[in-house]
Amino acid sequence: VKAKISLDTLEDKTIVATLFELKDSIWTPVKEVDLRVAVKRMLGELNVGETATYTTDSLGLVSAEFARDSLPGDAKGNLILIAKLDDHELYGNLTAELLVPWGVQPIVQSSFNERSLFARKGLTPIWLELLAYSIILIVWSIIVYLIFQIKKIIKLGA
Repeated sequence: VKAKISLDTLEDKTIVATLFELKDSIWTPVKEVDLRVAVKRMLGELNVGETATYTTDSLGLVSAEFARDSLPGDAKGNLILIAKLDDHELYGNLTAELLVPWGVQPIVQSSFNERSLFARKGLTPIWLELLAYSIILIVWSIIVYLIFQIKKIIKLGA
């Protein structure tokens, strides 16, 4: 059965999703189907509210309140809303996405010119540089000492 999801928002951060199926070349709303309304994140989807799924009413509508304040968005503060129907026996998998400016614009703080453990070359912490150089100095001094001892042994044996 051909079906589609329509996704829209209202002024008060309410998300409205409508499920339609194609009957006799007319898109008619589908009732009593569970839809998932979420926000697309990097590794998955985050529900917009406390409820995991919402059931469509007689008009095929689902209304979900966006309860995720201070959710970081992309560089402009945009979030991607998703209305999703998972593994339905008639309609299969359906997804609708909508870009909304409800996120918080992230503040990027660069530590490019500061000393840190993962900094670029030349800006590593001083204590780490001192530790590495002292280990190198100790190892090479032992090698030089051993070379002089081997020369003394060779002179004594000759």
